[in-house]
Amino acid sequence: MFDKKITFLLSASLVITAGLYSGYYFYNKEINRSDDKNPSENNISYNVQAAPEKSKITNYTDKADLNKTSKDTKMIYEYRYTQDGITRRKEKTLPPELINKTRSVIENVFDEWSIVTFSNDEIVLRKEIFDSESTDYIIKDYNGIVTVFYNVDNEEKLKEYTKTYISSLPKDEQELLKKGIKIKGNKNLLKILQDYES
Repeated sequence: MFDKKITFLLSASLVITAGLYSGYYFYNKEINRSDDKNPSENNISYNVQAAPEKSKITNYTDKADLNKTSKDTKMIYEYRYTQDGITRRKEKTLPPELINKTRSVIENVFDEWSIVTFSNDEIVLRKEIFDSESTDYIIKDYNGIVTVFYNVDNEEKLKEYTKTYISSLPKDEQELLKKGIKIKGNKNLLKILQDYES
């Protein structure tokens, strides 16, 4: 009986040892195989250098999307007046919500502008204004909305409706708009419209 117990224990320890050894062998084999799938940094840099020419990025938009804005990126707005051929530039700091964004994100945010330059250093946006910089404008109440008219041969023509309702403004502003506020030039018009829409 004692011999049967020893034989059983020896057999069990042999099976356990064989199981541990085969488990260790297969585990190491799997680790070596996964090393081939996830190469070290040296292998990655070698693979990038050895990559075929056609895998390089050739699309301009893809290249631009590699660039991202930073807190130091300058934001330059260009207003181009088509009738005069004059371009006015205004530099501003990049809004915090646009930091670390790609060109395609900026294009979506500023969909009414064209991007002239996009880099980590600066973004230049351009807006074509189909007007003269020296055009005379009148801002006034029209059907309860702040509306812009321009003067052509002493005749008022509709330029645009804003998104501002007269009723949302203070009483003194409402009175001024009922009479009409005269403005010289698109630059001054943009400033006043920004005030109304902010």
